[in-house]
Amino acid sequence: MFGGTFNPPHIGHVHAACAASSALDLQVLFIPDNIPPHKMLPKGSPSAEDRLAMTRIAARSVPGALVSDMELRRGERSYTADTLEELRRQDPEAALWLIVGTDMLGTLEHWYRPERILALCRVAALARREEDRMLIREYAELLRKRFDAGVDIVDADPIPISSSQIREGLYHGTEKWLPKGVFAYIQERGLYLET
Repeated sequence: MFGGTFNPPHIGHVHAACAASSALDLQVLFIPDNIPPHKMLPKGSPSAEDRLAMTRIAARSVPGALVSDMELRRGERSYTADTLEELRRQDPEAALWLIVGTDMLGTLEHWYRPERILALCRVAALARREEDRMLIREYAELLRKRFDAGVDIVDADPIPISSSQIREGLYHGTEKWLPKGVFAYIQERGLYLET
């Protein structure tokens, strides 16, 4: 499971998904959230349907990846624990993984029902920046000690880009950080013109 607002999905997301898939032999399931629990969507953000469509385009760059609209259909605030429980009900035998970057790994202990999340899945963690490599190991060890969590650090070259950085410069060169087809979709729909 690789969740997020994907506002917009960028090559950092694709890179993380490919790296986790390759290192751990995973099939990646992208799940755009409906209402993120930890932040407000910025003014001028596209609709949930547009974020889902862009995520579907980006997912084409990840071999075997799927995209689910389950959190959008739920129509409420998106909590990872609820989504993992739904995935477990759909396939009780599946080995579930949660793909996260440094920032999410560092805050996971404060998420809604972290003990349930870490009982339902293993975590695949990737450094977002080169200087995060030591930090990610510290976060992983904390979760192992506190929750007996299964955390695997995926060794991949970081791509230090964020969706907010892309939104701020989208029509001034940051489109190079978007997967093929995503910028064309953004232009066609006139997205992010207010950001």
